Order: sequence, then C-alpha cells, then structure tokens
Amino acid sequence: MNLQNVVDIQFRPMFQEIYDRGRGDVASFASDFLGVELHAGQVRWVHTVPWANERHLSCGNRWGKSASAAAKLLHNAFYQIRAPKYAELTKEYVGLNISLTIDMAKIVWDYAIQWGMDSKLFSRFILQSE
Repeated sequence: MNLQNVVDIQFRPMFQEIYDRGRGDVASFASDFLGVELHAGQVRWVHTVPWANERHLSCGNRWGKSASAAAKLLHNAFYQIRAPKYAELTKEYVGLNISLTIDMAKIVWDYAIQWGMDSKLFSRFILQSE
C-alpha cells in the first residue's frame, strides 16, 4: 500500500450538533461556524457573563482583543444573547461594539464582516440589505 495516496477524511458533525454546542461555547462557535481558533486566554475572556455591565481586558498588542470581540459579537448576534430581563421585549436584536475611536471600533467590525462573509456556513445566515 502506497501511503502517499492515503487521504484522511474527516466529517463535520450534523448542523444541529454544532448549533447546540456553539450556543453555550463561543470558542466552539468560532471554530465550527467561522473557522477561527481562539487561544486559551481569548476563550476565558469570551466566556465571561454575556450581559455583564463591564468587561475589562488588559493585555498587550497582538493578543487578539479585536478578534475575541468579533467572535463574541457574531456569537451573540447569531444566538441573540441578551440579559434574561430583556429576552421577551423584542424580536429584533442589536449588538454594539464601542471603543474610544471609530477607527478602533471598526477593527472589530471588519473582523466580524470578513469572518462572516468568508465562512461557507455562517454566510448562509447573512441577509444582504439593499
């Protein structure tokens, strides 16, 4: 048997399985839906309480703050994560990314748009507005 001709085939789990897994796990959502792998520090940060009044993250350049925020933004929008007291108020969902400058906030938005549009799975859920 020629080992150079062996192909390792891996099958993706069914959609319901990855949907359910991603609901409670931002890192799994990022991996399964977006094809993005978060490092251990990013995983700890994105798993903070989704409706916390404030989140503080103090780390250096190139740590992945913007990437983490983009993954969290897309996850919360997809599953419409909100504080329980607001769950029944509206069917619309609005997510915000606020920063000191528009340029800084746009970095997160650019990650989110790029990942969402590049993902074969996630892009199917994006409605284009005209």
